[in-house]
Amino acid sequence: MLQEYNNLKVVSSSDTIRLKDIEIEVVWPVLNQEIGECVSSFDGNINNDSLVLSFTYLKKRFLLMGDIEEEVERVLIREKLVEGTYDVLKAGHHCSNTSNSETFLKTIFPALVICSLGEGNTFGHPGSETLKNFSKLNVQYLITSEEGNIQIK
Repeated sequence: MLQEYNNLKVVSSSDTIRLKDIEIEVVWPVLNQEIGECVSSFDGNINNDSLVLSFTYLKKRFLLMGDIEEEVERVLIREKLVEGTYDVLKAGHHCSNTSNSETFLKTIFPALVICSLGEGNTFGHPGSETLKNFSKLNVQYLITSEEGNIQIK
């Protein structure tokens, strides 16, 4: 249980997490600063409350999407929480069809997408629509269940 850990910190959009020389920007979720807690569930879907993180490393821009789905992608675009292009996108929700919309991909136009998913998963990930979106936009993608661990150097 989370309550058993005494070093937890609530983070939200615009907070920064530092790991040695890397500054990781929390893009999502948005926190109600006045009361110091999340503004309730975004839409009742726990996936849409997961962290979205952005950072630069080795002169490359990374965007890690957690399990958010298309509803949050639209908010990220509308509120300009993600802008410009990203070199590496860790795709949302294990490359499911509920994430990684064509509109979102056109907005951030990643050079490489990593689909993190377990081999033989029962959810049918990666989604065929998502893979079509990648192909349609000529975006290179790697799938961890096929490639194994992926390192960016």
